[in-house]
Amino acid sequence: GVGGIVSKMVQEMQEKFNSRACDLIVYFGPCAKVCCYCVKDDFLKNLENWAFDDQLFFKKGGEVFFDLSKFLELQLLDLGVEKENIHKDYNFCTICDLKFYSFRRQQQLAGRQPTVVVLN
Repeated sequence: GVGGIVSKMVQEMQEKFNSRACDLIVYFGPCAKVCCYCVKDDFLKNLENWAFDDQLFFKKGGEVFFDLSKFLELQLLDLGVEKENIHKDYNFCTICDLKFYSFRRQQQLAGRQPTVVVLN
């Protein structure tokens, strides 16, 4: 995300496993999605240094919504991951889909969503 975890992950895979970004296959799992990820105006400052920050926020009814999936996808593309290797079939919204844990929805730490990285 904002702290550069995507680029750090790709860099680590390149350094430790000789992976090439163009060969990586990425599947997005459940996360807070733009339909529900409402943020305060000051949140926008976190992303003002990203070249594509204008593609990440949407206003509805006077509120600002953040597109986390798009943010991660644009970072991956910028790093050289091929568009056809980025899959969002399992990218459900953890806020409006009650099958998943969501701190934002539940207002408490109720569980975790795992992240899995596999070398093939």
